Amino acid sequence: MDGLHQALISVPPTIRAASRFGVRYSGRPAARESSIVFETFAGEIRTQISCVYCGHSVNRNEEFLSLEVALPLTKRGKVQILDELLAAEFGDSQPIADFACQRCHRKGGSVLRQALSRTPNVLVVQLKRFDWLTASRIDDEVLFEQESLDLGKLGRTTRSEKYILFAILNHTGDLSSGHYFALTRRLTGDRTWHSFDDERFKPASEGPGSCLRSAYILFYARKT
Repeated sequence: MDGLHQALISVPPTIRAASRFGVRYSGRPAARESSIVFETFAGEIRTQISCVYCGHSVNRNEEFLSLEVALPLTKRGKVQILDELLAAEFGDSQPIADFACQRCHRKGGSVLRQALSRTPNVLVVQLKRFDWLTASRIDDEVLFEQESLDLGKLGRTTRSEKYILFAILNHTGDLSSGHYFALTRRLTGDRTWHSFDDERFKPASEGPGSCLRSAYILFYARKT
């Protein structure tokens, strides 16, 4: 998606003006160029490193187009839960043993905390099923919320940020070869899940429950 965003912002201004996919500006000086890709998928993560000795803290905001969620080694072979994986990534502060504070230069007293400072309209979650160190694919079952994923508890506020699942990209196979197929549903009207597998299209009666081991990328829309 980042490549598509870069392609859109490189379109000549005369073409941008005539296209709804063109670049938009916020009107602020030196504002970052935006495109329909960023308007749809971009969120922001705030990373804070604080020193418990002197109180000094450093903050950094970084935009993302998708959240990459690791499947921990300590839980291999067990059923994993997306809510818990996200909470581990954006939950309580984590100590950084070897980091030296920029102010007092003491080690062992710095803690790291990440939070979602801005949530996207469409959330893309990538489950990191490929372990490149062992050249293997992680086949663990991952349970994920379908109707009401709440990102509010992962942010800087306590307000509700509810999302509904509408598409799943699946992968089967291993690192050397594999196959991709998708499950999608409409968010209005007939909300039956359907499978798209090469030229084959059919209703998916089991829905997401049939792909807990194959789900690779999850697509959520913000609930209105």
